[in-house]
Amino acid sequence: MLSLQQKKQSMTRPQLAEYLVTNIDAIPNDSLKYVKSQKTGNEYQPFMRRLSFALTSLSKAQLIKHPKRGITELTELGKNINPNDSQYIHQLVMKGWHLSKQRPSKPRQINNATQINMNVC
Repeated sequence: MLSLQQKKQSMTRPQLAEYLVTNIDAIPNDSLKYVKSQKTGNEYQPFMRRLSFALTSLSKAQLIKHPKRGITELTELGKNINPNDSQYIHQLVMKGWHLSKQRPSKPRQINNATQINMNVC
């Protein structure tokens, strides 16, 4: 099996999902199926939600980066890490989540239309 770094330097989320489903035995082949939400009736892919959370964790651990919207790349740390050292990877992820909670988040900008609507209510 080719590793991500041997195959490509950067991938989109759909490419990454397809690669994982195709090459990782622990992920069922039907993982990319759409299911219908019982509450809203909208279709979605549960696997993509899990993948997004995993990518966020790897980003916080500084193992991947998003150089532009929709593109994921390994960082130098990500390229040089032993993928079998799950304990070390877990430590990096937990440290990244902890540090992100300590940093104040950027205040969201509210445009005038939103502020006016909020004042009317």
